[in-house]
Amino acid sequence: MRERRRNLSLWTNWVIVGRLLCVKRKDRYMEMFSGLGSRMRLDGFERRYLDFEEAVAWAMENLRKDDRIIWFLGIVQRAALLRFRASGKRLRPKMRRKIDRKLKGFDDARVSADFESDFALIWPHYQSLSDIYKLALMKDYSFHFREEGRLVPKPAALILRNHEEMEERLMELAGGERFCSDGEPYLKFKDGWAWFRIEEGGSFQEAQAMRHCGNGVGKPDDLLLSLREPIHRGDILFWKPHLTFILNDGALGEMKGYANAKPDSRYHSYVEGLLYQSEIQQVRGGGYLPENNFSFADMAPVRQRRTMEANPALEVDPFGDEGEILIEAEGMRWIQACQPRFSPRVQDYYGSSSDWIAFQTPIQSSTRTAWVSHAWCGLPKGGTVGALMVGREDVPMMLEPTTVDLLLLPHLEIFSAHLDPLAPHSNWGKALRVNDCRRLMQGKPAYFRYSPLKAVWNIAGLSEAYVAVLNDRFGLDFRKVDDGIEIRRFDSPLGFACETGNGRFIRLLRQHDEGILRAWREESPFDVQWLRLRPSGIEEQDQSISLVLSPEGAELFFEIMNFHNLSGYQGFVREIAYRFGLRKVAAA
Repeated sequence: MRERRRNLSLWTNWVIVGRLLCVKRKDRYMEMFSGLGSRMRLDGFERRYLDFEEAVAWAMENLRKDDRIIWFLGIVQRAALLRFRASGKRLRPKMRRKIDRKLKGFDDARVSADFESDFALIWPHYQSLSDIYKLALMKDYSFHFREEGRLVPKPAALILRNHEEMEERLMELAGGERFCSDGEPYLKFKDGWAWFRIEEGGSFQEAQAMRHCGNGVGKPDDLLLSLREPIHRGDILFWKPHLTFILNDGALGEMKGYANAKPDSRYHSYVEGLLYQSEIQQVRGGGYLPENNFSFADMAPVRQRRTMEANPALEVDPFGDEGEILIEAEGMRWIQACQPRFSPRVQDYYGSSSDWIAFQTPIQSSTRTAWVSHAWCGLPKGGTVGALMVGREDVPMMLEPTTVDLLLLPHLEIFSAHLDPLAPHSNWGKALRVNDCRRLMQGKPAYFRYSPLKAVWNIAGLSEAYVAVLNDRFGLDFRKVDDGIEIRRFDSPLGFACETGNGRFIRLLRQHDEGILRAWREESPFDVQWLRLRPSGIEEQDQSISLVLSPEGAELFFEIMNFHNLSGYQGFVREIAYRFGLRKVAAA
């Protein structure tokens, strides 16, 4: 007994020591955010704030290794420092030196790209794969480059891409039959297929056979449901899995097929049978690659109606049937809703968006009408529209007739930071036709604030829509004219010369006004031919002249001017003259 008490005492001491070490380790990580407060505001993101202590806790739980934790917290730290520097607050010399030191070698685009990546959402999937398969490649993978004896953080996108490639190689190596023997039959079908139930919530066998993480070791209260096909080998019966669904407190979260693919329609009869069960109360989705989950909207209407008849209490959509109707058309609607019933892990990721917008279509049964969401986005703050998430690849085509009308609503103003609707991967862009984009550019040009001007020009060309985007982006007052874009209007040629700041031009204009103006009508006053001066012609006696940008120079002009990064600004015309050069004009 004495020996037992001694061992228990030693074990207790080790637990206390371990906890103290963990606390000290956490304090060391929190030092990275010294002087930055306890959290930072996330303008333009779905969550309003990021708590630094929560970030440290997540990193310690999910990344484990010290170098990986510091890599992740470095991303958060750089984003916080960048925002702190841009806040307009007066910086103390010590903080200024810290910002310069920590951001050295990282431009704004790199800091934003790392911070805005989905690393925190996706990484737990790869960590589960590493744990289950004991993959040395993943376990030993370095999050840093080694350059001249020092460690340089890799971009988040590169780390995720490398792990995706490792997962693909794992799938290619999978050979032979893929069978499972764990779990107990939960729901059997006449053709012999069955759903199996695994109480632990995670399955190593399921992970290996299905080439995914198998829900890791399971989460609290998770149940793993596996759809399996009976395979007979002589007198022996084997079970081959095809779908893996996770059930938690009556709600279906992740619902995937082989290698995390979206469940094929050939399995819908078995999914329908599962949804008949009263234990299944909600279809929520979420988790890794949420767009690849089964969605109630994937099933044929006849299956949807049968399911609602068999399980009347089933909630088929996280947004439910209620909300403020924003746009309504035949068989479809956009609603604005609050607090959708996402699965807990998805809710944690999206955070506290006060409002959401969802695109829905109705399903009729004998007892009720249920609305199913095919696309949705967060509204993290007034007027800001988040990224559009869709349930299937064909959904953007469903949205086309109504999307532009939605975005033109008065209370919607701009997309979240760095969201470009003209980017190839943008679901908003996929739901907008060319004419829709032109309407939106003219009515709400702020939506295209992060679109490359070349992409805007390719859609809008020389039009009021293109000029509206320019004026919104640069805070200027350009006008569209027949032969180009009126950059600036001047009361007289002398007024233009004075704004160039060139003394020689001013003297020439004072002495030879008409002769110089005739020369400028024939050739540009600058060293490029697509910037011309011509009479404004507002009134007959009007002496004003206009500086007009021809269409052939529209793209290059704004690229060279680089309005967002003008330094030592001396005046608009002077900046143009500095960049494009003034042509020497002799007196007439």
